[in-house]
Amino acid sequence: MMEYVQKTIWTTKGNVKPGCIVVVVASIYNRRVSISEETRTSSQEVSCNQDRLMETLNVHTEEALMNELEKRFGNECGYDIARQFMEDNNIEFHWWGGSN
Repeated sequence: MMEYVQKTIWTTKGNVKPGCIVVVVASIYNRRVSISEETRTSSQEVSCNQDRLMETLNVHTEEALMNELEKRFGNECGYDIARQFMEDNNIEFHWWGGSN
């Protein structure tokens, strides 16, 4: 059975203004890595192949990968930085976003 690993890598402190990012989350599942962000009314996510990302980041375990994700993308702009990193390193990625 494939393990699902998820970690909140950044969260805002105090009251959140409309449109501001509340949380950034990293997930590893089924050989995919995703970085997502949520506001009070919307969310978006970017995901890519785990093996390709681990190779690019030069990490060899899921624990090391999660630590690297938090270090690189654990801030308010984490989703945008992750998406740009994947693009800059020619890592094929998928993304989605929406609001309610």
